[in-house]
Amino acid sequence: MRKTFKICHQPTDNDLREMITLDKKVFNASDCMSYDKVKTFYQLNPEIYTVIKFNDKVIGYINFTGITKECYFSFCNGNNKDYLLSIKDIAPFIQGENYGIITSIVLEKDFRDGKAIKLLSNAFKHKIKILEKSGKYFFGLVCDCVSIDGIKYVINNFNGKYLCNSDYCGKIYKCDFNKNTRKLPKIKLETLSKRNLRTASKIQYNIFNESKSIGYSDYKLEVSKTKTNKKDLPLDFLIKYRGKAVGVIGLFNYENNSNDIWLNWFGVLPQYRNKGIGTNALLSIIAIARKYNKSNFRLFTYGIWNSLARNIYNKTMQIKENYTNENDKYALSIYGKVNTYGCSLKDKVCTKWNNKYLNLNEEVALSDNSMKDLINDLLIKKHIKLN
Repeated sequence: MRKTFKICHQPTDNDLREMITLDKKVFNASDCMSYDKVKTFYQLNPEIYTVIKFNDKVIGYINFTGITKECYFSFCNGNNKDYLLSIKDIAPFIQGENYGIITSIVLEKDFRDGKAIKLLSNAFKHKIKILEKSGKYFFGLVCDCVSIDGIKYVINNFNGKYLCNSDYCGKIYKCDFNKNTRKLPKIKLETLSKRNLRTASKIQYNIFNESKSIGYSDYKLEVSKTKTNKKDLPLDFLIKYRGKAVGVIGLFNYENNSNDIWLNWFGVLPQYRNKGIGTNALLSIIAIARKYNKSNFRLFTYGIWNSLARNIYNKTMQIKENYTNENDKYALSIYGKVNTYGCSLKDKVCTKWNNKYLNLNEEVALSDNSMKDLINDLLIKKHIKLN
């Protein structure tokens, strides 16, 4: 039998039940609506669904419903959550200006790369155009995202712009279908090696020297080791954009912390910031992190510096926590306020770090040793442009 995809906009009762089953695989229980609530919303606005099937089985859908003006602005201000929607919030699409929210973008994991996601996206965009041709225009559209994949999808397909957080892990993005889609810029991650060590070290120094946090010694040790597996951590990369090395990013793990994988040195040179390169690099490294079968992706950052990076973390990571562990008092006195961020690697909510010891004091020693190594290797004089 030939395997085929099919798009539909009027799901049956059985389709609705399959969609709820799919929700439960992807989202937390609190984010999933009951069948009765889903059915009620569907009856209030029968134009809310774009569904994709594979061999007559639901493998994904987009739920896009009309909402009242008051409800829309409550989302824009971070005062609402899609699972809190009630009957009084739902509105049919009418002639004139409408307000809407995308409450769900769901696709089976096995179909997230390839034809299915393109078919679903195109069908949904076409639906928006048909509604607008019939005089049903949209003044405002928002999406409540709860996963990294959802955020990347909304940015790349719906011109998503981050507005605010909606709750513990949700992010509100405003969508614009009236502009040509502006995808994140294409980048390449090139593995750190002896061949590109000097380039990576130069970039790392110029990004982090102001914060007195340098990791050249880490880089040297990493490329000197004989790895039994190319995926062994730590694993660092050059971020390349249009053939040029413009930043660094990597992964590492803490001993005795088997459930988590951490972001290593991450930064983009000043002249290449505010272009989406850093956002794409972070989303790309999270995709690599998924291959290590860990539960959570985490990072820590210093409050005094890294304001642009923190903007990226705020609009992508699920949770943000203050780090004040007394055992790191010395490092905190040097670096100031520290935050940890986290997101789930398994389509669920990230567990909190809860101020567990990070040993940032070791970061201070690493920076001191790195500066000595840089001077001994003459990298500062020959290869690094001082600011």
